Amino acid sequence: MFLLFFSHSGKVPGLQNKKWEQKKMAKIAKSISDGAMAFLKAEYKVLSVFVVVVAILMGLSGMSAGSSPLVGISFIIGAFCSALAGFIGMKVATKANVRTTNAARSSLGKALEVAFAGGSVMGMGVVGLGLLGLGTLFAIYTNLGLGRCGRYHGY
Repeated sequence: MFLLFFSHSGKVPGLQNKKWEQKKMAKIAKSISDGAMAFLKAEYKVLSVFVVVVAILMGLSGMSAGSSPLVGISFIIGAFCSALAGFIGMKVATKANVRTTNAARSSLGKALEVAFAGGSVMGMGVVGLGLLGLGTLFAIYTNLGLGRCGRYHGY
């Protein structure tokens, strides 16, 4: 959760203070960031339709197979967590890449430090969102009294 907060706020430890001096580099970085966000927006439009269709099919399949229609809802929550991880990752990666490029102008060691910081935040963000999504589903389904296979067990 700690790393998710920092990655979303843009104040990633080890990255925030690595500024770039040249205006040309800043302009290129802005163009890359804008392009990355446009890509994600287009991808998520298509992906959202796919996720809804698959979730409905999974829910219907769960009812007929003796499982639970909650499988579809779980799939939607997982897809949301995955999309959020992709969004945060793209933001961190585009910031880290330009800072890594600038750091590489002075030394390879500094560039590796910046790149490692950006990559580790993304890795921890993915793991954190996965655990958050799974933990939330577990808590909700447990409080609803749903046990194995999503069936009500009354405890």
